[in-house]
Amino acid sequence: MTAAAVGVLVEEGKLNWSTPVKQILPKFGQKNSHVEDLVNVADLLSHRTGLSDVVPLSYTFQGDGEFLLPKSQLYPIFESLPTSTSIRTGWQYLNSGYAIAGKIVETLSGVSFRDHLNATIFHKLGMGSTTLRPSDILEPSSLALPYASLANGTPFALPNRQVFENTFMEPAGGVYSSVNDLLKWSQSLLSSLDYGASTNASLPNIDYIMSNQVPIDNPSLLERSYGLGWVRTQLPGTIGLIGENMDILTEQEVPAFDVGQQSKLLVYHQGSTVGYYGCLLIFPETASAVVVLTNTAALNDVADWIARAYAETLFGKVKPTDYIGLATTSKDRLLELYQGLQRDVDEDRRPSTKPKSLTPFVGTYDHPTLPFSIEIVHDSSDLALLFQGKESHRYSLRHFRDNTFEWTLTRDETALRGRYDVWDPSYFRFNFTGRTSDDHFNKLQWSIIPEEPEVFTRRSGR
Repeated sequence: MTAAAVGVLVEEGKLNWSTPVKQILPKFGQKNSHVEDLVNVADLLSHRTGLSDVVPLSYTFQGDGEFLLPKSQLYPIFESLPTSTSIRTGWQYLNSGYAIAGKIVETLSGVSFRDHLNATIFHKLGMGSTTLRPSDILEPSSLALPYASLANGTPFALPNRQVFENTFMEPAGGVYSSVNDLLKWSQSLLSSLDYGASTNASLPNIDYIMSNQVPIDNPSLLERSYGLGWVRTQLPGTIGLIGENMDILTEQEVPAFDVGQQSKLLVYHQGSTVGYYGCLLIFPETASAVVVLTNTAALNDVADWIARAYAETLFGKVKPTDYIGLATTSKDRLLELYQGLQRDVDEDRRPSTKPKSLTPFVGTYDHPTLPFSIEIVHDSSDLALLFQGKESHRYSLRHFRDNTFEWTLTRDETALRGRYDVWDPSYFRFNFTGRTSDDHFNKLQWSIIPEEPEVFTRRSGR
């Protein structure tokens, strides 16, 4: 939808797909000067900037439905992003790119991102149940409540909904909608493809938006690429590449998706936030679409499995895939990953190396460039960490070995706190270094990405 909003502005002649971002947003910057000079709106929307935003997303969101960085931090965050590959040579999912695209929409349209989408898409297409802001919904009871699944399958009602309103991530994942509205959206996309980029289309430039922009998950004998917000796959082939099932299972464990004897092009997108998962499959050749929305963070990406099953039924596949079996396997594997995480911590813990005093670790540690801090406090016989110093974001910090502490979470703890699944052990470890003259540690290292620690500095007097 963000890409479609930009497509309207392209149709109005306010920019081209190749217009450099710097030309539109004077405050835009990137520490990689090559990216700063070259990156354009199509690069942002096709995730081919070569940048990664895994680290700042951890500062932005640590569960419980709350964004921890203010809207004003978008430009500093984007400027600090590390380069993972050369621009336009590969695909790297980048939520921050869509946040920048939202700023482009606001700058060129002269109205808020929400007002632009309302006028050019939602109201125009009769999508009366679609909004960026839950506060706009006249009947709040009609909005599905978010849930998370505990390890035993019990649903847990999340006390807080992750709301994107008034955050820089609103253009990157803040739309609330219904199955009926997304079918209207799909119908408009399909009808617009018939017209190409002409003004007769209900949505302009959809042919370009859905076209091949960058390869994804190569090598692939058949077509597999990314457009502007859409994955393109020639069937039979591997799908679900931006969902969680393919993080839990290997590509070899999931059968190639196939809906019939003739090869078909599938254009799709998957999305999730805590408590909600969705999947939209579009088959342009038959003007078909499958929409699945769920209101739980389950033990796998259940919207993905359901959408595949519906598509196989839609096209009358003779031997349907066992998606109950795949759901069971992926559920078991997710729990095994969490059990393995805890087992590794228990096996590698060295209680004999625990420091005699925890006082040297206590203090507030600040990120070097972003307004993000981690406060370390005494908590019974161990420590506790508070992201941004908030009691609502307090986690137990237990001794691991020497001057390293861990805050490893079980799957149920992850669900209860409204968090995304993480099973990388380095993510949950803080290493303290640089003991000072006042007998405190000066540095806190956090390896959000393995082997690439972020270094926080202890605040003077804290």
